[in-house]
Amino acid sequence: MTKKNDLVMLPCNVIVCEKSGKTVLSVIRPTVAMHMVDNVELRKIAPAVEVQLKKAFDAAM
Repeated sequence: MTKKNDLVMLPCNVIVCEKSGKTVLSVIRPTVAMHMVDNVELRKIAPAVEVQLKKAFDAAM
């Protein structure tokens, strides 16, 4: 079962800032973040979440 505190890791926080006149988006990859959580269920879905997050980032570029 997924623990509520573990869900804080998904979705990942997104940082938006400006650097040298360009907008920069930063996020920790869900597959990396899930190694900090002892929850097999979240580790299983992390790759799918990462794919969707990448699609969102690519669309923003």
